[in-house]
Amino acid sequence: MNPENKTVIITGASSGIGEATARRFYEAGSRVVLAARSADRLHALALELDNNWERVLVAPMDVSEKAAVQQLVDQTLQRFGSVDILINNAGRGLFAAVADMDEAKLHHLFDVNFFGPLYLIQAILPMMQAQGAGVIVNVSSIIGRVTIPTSGGYCATKFALGALTDTLRMELRSSGVKVVAVFPGATHTAFTANAMGTTRPRETPRGFAVQPDRVAQAILRGVQHESRDVYVTFTDRMFVTVGRMAPRLMDWLLPRVF
Repeated sequence: MNPENKTVIITGASSGIGEATARRFYEAGSRVVLAARSADRLHALALELDNNWERVLVAPMDVSEKAAVQQLVDQTLQRFGSVDILINNAGRGLFAAVADMDEAKLHHLFDVNFFGPLYLIQAILPMMQAQGAGVIVNVSSIIGRVTIPTSGGYCATKFALGALTDTLRMELRSSGVKVVAVFPGATHTAFTANAMGTTRPRETPRGFAVQPDRVAQAILRGVQHESRDVYVTFTDRMFVTVGRMAPRLMDWLLPRVF
């Protein structure tokens, strides 16, 4: 889909990958809806993108609240008249061994990382189906395909999102609505610093982490080409490929790396 003159909702738009994605789509000519919990950061980004706010809508909200999700969609329709592209990017991290995982934190993680995207998909899907076009992007992670130690809760949410994404794609096969899954690897964001949990992973080896804008470029390309799966780097793709082809090797290797 050509994003020019299209309306795109981006969750988690106040920082990191979401902020970079908002910039990329605005530069591509889209009308961008900025959704996140931080109203101040969203307003600052909106002013930077468009002083007149002609192609920007700021929508402070929490994706884990179903009523707030519906309000976001209603605001978008009232302002721009349609939703053409949905980018489910908002997410939260949790680092803890399975034996030590806090149940309440895990429930919160699923509310944000899984149920938030589900609420948005269900809210916008009838309209996309009616117009016979649209792109739904779910931002997962390479550890939504291959697990790593002390990230079992986070991996579980992303594996669940991946299953939902693949099923939705099959269900919408003849509808004109496309479904894109994005699998970033290590990215220079505040994700780890903002994560919940009792442990922290080892620092990513130098040269493996990318800047958020590189992920944003991959998301934009995925929408333009209506790709099935999007990987940001060759290393990310190989990590997943080797993980699936040689699981015993990864069982031995990953605890030594992470």
